[in-house]
Amino acid sequence: LQVIYWLMRSFTAFLAIALVVIFQPELRRALAALGSQHIFSSTSHSREMIELLTDTAFDLSNRQFGALIAIERDTNIVSFAESGVTIDCEVSQELIVTIFHPKTPLHDGGLVIRNDRIQSAACIFPLSQRHDLDRNLGLRHRAALGITEESDAVAIVVSEETGFVSICHRGRIERNFDPDGFKSRLNELLLLKPHEEPDSKQLGSKTRLPDDRNNALVPDQEEH
Repeated sequence: LQVIYWLMRSFTAFLAIALVVIFQPELRRALAALGSQHIFSSTSHSREMIELLTDTAFDLSNRQFGALIAIERDTNIVSFAESGVTIDCEVSQELIVTIFHPKTPLHDGGLVIRNDRIQSAACIFPLSQRHDLDRNLGLRHRAALGITEESDAVAIVVSEETGFVSICHRGRIERNFDPDGFKSRLNELLLLKPHEEPDSKQLGSKTRLPDDRNNALVPDQEEH
């Protein structure tokens, strides 16, 4: 019994350390979400902002400029904004297109919008570590999924290679929007309260997914 007691006591000490190591990603995300929640949410978005973002996203798409834009909702993402260059100015289509021009210093990285203002550019977002993603998914899309896995932000991605416009939220990706579907989806995500957001099964008429199931960016995403 003394030997068993000694083994159990030693094992308990190592078990606590092992649990922290094994569940480190989950603990980090939980602590980040807990520490960044607003006591009184001050984040607001307007329909004019959504119109501007729609025009900007498809302007970038037509120019074949890659872009990554994170829009803060209830969870504070200041820690990610601080990893980039502080701008703190009003949002404008011309400014965003200039930032993501391939020959500008700030084009490589993410742009953070908070309270309808550009907070920072060239920000570093965490990459999603999911193993079920298609290998054709680039770092820009993985970064968009990563920040939406660690916060409730909405991320807009414009592919530099294809010009496709995608939306990421809550660790999910919706892609190949047309301007009307894109604007409608942003309205649902940014203007409705979380409990009012429609289920993803209702998005079939708004999102065009690839016809070939094997080429889907996210294999477990349902087709409609």
